[in-house]
Amino acid sequence: RLLPLSCHLRSAAASASAVGSLSVGLTGNRSISTQSLAPSDTFERRHNSATLQDVNDMVAVCGFKSLDALVEATVPDAIKRTDGMPLDNMHEPLTESQFLSKFKAMASQ
Repeated sequence: RLLPLSCHLRSAAASASAVGSLSVGLTGNRSISTQSLAPSDTFERRHNSATLQDVNDMVAVCGFKSLDALVEATVPDAIKRTDGMPLDNMHEPLTESQFLSKFKAMASQ
């Protein structure tokens, strides 16, 4: 038999008060730091990426000692850039929020 959610919550609260372990209030409210709402400015904080050990392991499986050696062996010289990558006035790295702000400004022109 299915019980209304309120019955389950009352039961959970009663059990928790008996052992003192309910970590989330039943009111549905919880506090949050305003700092957590600020832009993270790092791609890595929001996306999974390979660790240095993961990269080294993958490169080793392919039979190379480094990622540079793998790239050197697999990317044809004809398509490798030797002059850097001219990007007009965008030479310095930007945080994600700085880039988005600059990109929105360019798009509005």
